[in-house]
Formats: sequence, C-alpha cells, structure tokens
Amino acid sequence: MNISPSDRLTWSSWREITAWAQGIGVDVSDGLSEFDPGWLVYLPRESVRLAKVDVSVGAPAPSAGAALATLASTVVGARILDPQRLDGAKADKDSPLDEVQLEAAATRAPAGSRLLLGASELQVDDARQGIAAQSLPEVERLVLADTLMASAVLETTNDNLSMTVPVSAIIDGKCVLREGKTGSAESVPITLVQTEGGLAIVRTELSIDDRVLANPDIREVSCS
Repeated sequence: MNISPSDRLTWSSWREITAWAQGIGVDVSDGLSEFDPGWLVYLPRESVRLAKVDVSVGAPAPSAGAALATLASTVVGARILDPQRLDGAKADKDSPLDEVQLEAAATRAPAGSRLLLGASELQVDDARQGIAAQSLPEVERLVLADTLMASAVLETTNDNLSMTVPVSAIIDGKCVLREGKTGSAESVPITLVQTEGGLAIVRTELSIDDRVLANPDIREVSCS
C-alpha cells in the first residue's frame, strides 16, 4: 500500500486499503466496512530469518494473534575476546561461556586498529570491547548455526599503537604498569592522547595481549 505511517485516513487511503484487502482474498464486493488487524502478520524487524513455519497448507487458518512461524536466533550483542585466554574453550548453544570465562578473555581493540571478520570490517563500540550494533547483522551472517563464537582478525598498522586503558591505570600521566607472567609488574611509558568516561587513549608500546594494572600501588614506581 502506498500509505506512510504518518498519513491521515482519507477516502484515497481507504481505497488503497480496500484494494489491498481484496488482494489477500477479503470479499469487498459490497465495499469494505472495517479494517481487521488480523489480516496482518507482525514482524519485530524489517526482515527476519525463520527457523520453523508453524502453519501448513490445507490446515485450518490460524486465529488472530496465533504464531505463524518461529524466528531464528538473532545476535543482539558480541564481545571481543582474546582466544589465547580461552584455553581452547569453544562456545555453542549447549555450552556457552560463563561470565568468569568471558571476563578472563575480554580484550579491547586498540584505537587505530581494524577488526576483520572474513572480508568484512566490523565496527566496534565506544569502549572498543564489543561489536557496534550496525555490525551485528554481519556477525550473524557469518556465525555458523548453533555456534556462539567466530574468529576475527585484529589488524594494526603501526608499531607504536594508540590503545585504550583505564584512566586509573595511568601514573603521573607518563606510564602504566604492565602485569608480568610471574606476577611482577613493570612500568611502560605512554603518551596521553585524550580521556573520556574513565578511559584514556594513549600512545604506547604495549602489545594487545598485555594487561595493565588499574589503581596500582605507586609508592615505588618510577616512570623514568
């Protein structure tokens, strides 16, 4: 129908509705006296993917409000995880990762980097810890059925990266502490670019896999 959501109901729009009703099999030989919402199928999005059709040819017509189909699962959020921190764990619908595993493997995409899934570049959220809403359909298209993880490539373009770290990790605006494998920590020089909402973008030689310490004990720390 050539009717927009903001249009008023006029004789012209009623003729459009009448023609549409006739097209779906409604008897309009005596004119159309009312519009029945039961003629419509509600879709939660502009386009949907079906997992199962709940009606069949030759069966009685479903009543108003009855479900006609079961929608396939939809990706509503995606976090960026470091596979090296997952210890080989895989996630599917029968064994999803728990919150402890997610937090342990969580990582950020450094500023200036690109996240590639197949041939597609994914947009990341403001915290650079997850996939932005506009890229979720692409994730959904490439993730295999029943799988909750997909492998992406984090592409960086220079050696002295811009990275996002907590503001509370920065010492005197000059360095951060990097956690060592044995539990020790060492200072790493940084150049502060900007801060926003508790996060800071810094130029640094930290690698993507490094962890920095928030609220470190700075009594014996030197940034020199």
